[in-house]
Amino acid sequence: MGVKEDEEIDGAVAAILVVEAFGPSRCGRDRLEQLGVTILTDAKVDKVDEQGVVVAGKRIDSETVLWTAGVAPSPILKRLDTATDRAGRIRVTPFLSVQDHDSVFVVGDAAALAQNGRPLPGVAQVAIQEGRYVGRYINAQIRTGRAPSRPFRYFDKGNMAVVGKNFAILETHRLRLSGFTMWFVWAFIHLMFLPQVQNRVRVERQWLWSYLTGQRSSRLIPESR
Repeated sequence: MGVKEDEEIDGAVAAILVVEAFGPSRCGRDRLEQLGVTILTDAKVDKVDEQGVVVAGKRIDSETVLWTAGVAPSPILKRLDTATDRAGRIRVTPFLSVQDHDSVFVVGDAAALAQNGRPLPGVAQVAIQEGRYVGRYINAQIRTGRAPSRPFRYFDKGNMAVVGKNFAILETHRLRLSGFTMWFVWAFIHLMFLPQVQNRVRVERQWLWSYLTGQRSSRLIPESR
């Protein structure tokens, strides 16, 4: 199952079906449907095999199946003798410290913390804000000898996503914008958040090459064993 190294997918004849338990936003769905993608929401995949997938008891034949799922926490967390959630993330206090260990902090995808009754998502926004909070927390302890009394509070700045070439969407609690301008804004923000100038220059060159030629360079991350 899959595409061989010397094969290409012909977008003119390929039928693309997205199966999603929740579904994209209204704007994202409209854009995908304009691109010829069929969206099947409120559905869960029961089985994946060499013929395709089974969704809600109905078989859908497919030559190629791409499965996407959430991130998993680092295996090192299993060695810690502390409470975790079902995904294996460490349950932290409102100050992002490990329960019963005030000097040990966990942030990002490794931390499980609820806010307003809902768990914080494992996205970069959360990890960045948590990291900054812990840095300031430790700095305050070193300089004053006292820990801050205000717990961590996540501020949701909204979500952005690219949907095809020259099109991106921005969604916040109050705004829903889309189009080429949002695509440009997404690219600018992504570059600005890269940690080093050389990384920004390298990514900018890769994007420019891909944009002008339609060719993509490899984006694989090899896993060392």
